[in-house]
Formats: sequence, structure tokens, C-alpha cells
Amino acid sequence: MNGEKDDFLMSDRDAEMMGVGPKAEIKKAPGPIERMRAAYGRLKDLLRDPALREGAEASARTVINTLIAVADTVPGAGSIASWGADAAKMWARFEYHKERARVAAEGGDVSKVKLSRVDLTPDVSLKLAVGTEVFELVSADFLPTHAIEAVAQLRHDLPRMKKALARFREIAAREAVVASEVNEAAKIFDVTIEE
Repeated sequence: MNGEKDDFLMSDRDAEMMGVGPKAEIKKAPGPIERMRAAYGRLKDLLRDPALREGAEASARTVINTLIAVADTVPGAGSIASWGADAAKMWARFEYHKERARVAAEGGDVSKVKLSRVDLTPDVSLKLAVGTEVFELVSADFLPTHAIEAVAQLRHDLPRMKKALARFREIAAREAVVASEVNEAAKIFDVTIEE
């Protein structure tokens, strides 16, 4: 019998009595939806860390600004993206100042009022953002002026991204140590840890 249950010769009850037991159920590997949900949950947990959240926002801004700067090399079509980003910046600044005035009138803490994420270049002045568009008009739409704003913003975002990367490495190293300690403890008690 070599320690395995023979489906044709014995029932599950007989197999259990002989110490062989019923066939083990095959655990189905998680599908793509379950893996995506787990990754999304993990990302939400990571983004609770202020340094990681700020770095992620800086990275997203950098990617979007780069795409707009590349699109801005196409005369006509790129101007729409560049002017759209400037219009969003103006709208975000208007809303920011309006909210600060409202909070100040109510006697609240105006330092808690944050600039909208719609502004893709929050550290670049509105004068620089709109002023560079003059060069686009002068160059007959051939100068990709959004690149000037993007580089100016990147100077502020690079330190944020570096800080986030250092924090991520710190968290990953800490979790690796904890995981190895858990695995060592599991070996002592002969327990299998599933991830």
C-alpha cells in the first residue's frame, strides 16, 4: 500500500483508520485579480508613509511633465497640453487662495490648506510657467517651453524621490529581517508559513 490511499480499494473512512487519510486538496494558486488586490492593498499601506506618498506624487508629476514636454515638441498639438497644464496651474492657484481666504475668515489654520494636485509644477511660480509660453509664441510654436517648467519642478522633486527611495529601502530591509525571523521561528516549531 506504500502509504497512499487507493481510490478503488478503500473508502475515505478506511484510509483514515489506516493513517493514510483522504487525498489532500490541491490549493489553487491565487489568480490575477487576487494578486492585483493584494498588490493594491500593499501599495495603500505603503502610501500611508508621508515620505513615500510625497515621493510617489513627485514621481507621477515627473512622468506627466515629461510626457507634456515631449508632446510640446509637436507644434500645435503639444501647445494644447502645455497650455492645459498652465491653465490647470492657474485654476489650482485660484482655488488655493480662495480656500485660504475662507479658512482665514473663519479663524482656522491656513497652514493646513494644501495646493491641489492638479498643479503639475507646484514649486514653479506662475510667472515662470506663463512667462515661458511667450517664447512659444515668438518661436511660432516650435520651442517646447513646458520642458523649462518640467526641469524647474524636477529640481524640487528629485530630493523627494530620493528620500522616498531611501525610506522604501529601509522598510523593505526591516520587512526582510522580520520575515527571516518568522521563518526561523517557524522552523523551530516545524510550521510552514504561506505567503
